[in-house]
Amino acid sequence: DRDMIEVGLVQVRYLDELSRNATLNTDSLMQIEGITPTITILDGPHAGVCYEVVNLLTTLGKRNQQVAILQQRPSGVFLTHLEGVSTLLNGQPIGSNSINLKSGDVIQLCGTQLKVALIKHHFSDSLQLAA
Repeated sequence: DRDMIEVGLVQVRYLDELSRNATLNTDSLMQIEGITPTITILDGPHAGVCYEVVNLLTTLGKRNQQVAILQQRPSGVFLTHLEGVSTLLNGQPIGSNSINLKSGDVIQLCGTQLKVALIKHHFSDSLQLAA
């Protein structure tokens, strides 16, 4: 119970039936309630278009130019720069750090600004086990 399995950039925490039904602390609440990130394009020809991020690991940018990833973990949604000129978050370079995103954060990547919104929701038991 509560073992953390990490494969590459993906982390999964196992919760047995008793833990899922027990009184929740702050850490386990994040795992069960979950967050769905959305990305809204702020500029360019696709300004105003909004995407719901449904994958646990999502690549942003252009290969061989500038690449970052969004990773959904039990403790939040993280942005990590992978390739090219440093990704900017709220106007500041993130370097090689993984940054926990907040609603309203603005990512600048490949000359495009993307606004982050984090929508809280409740996972069903079957999704808890799959995540």
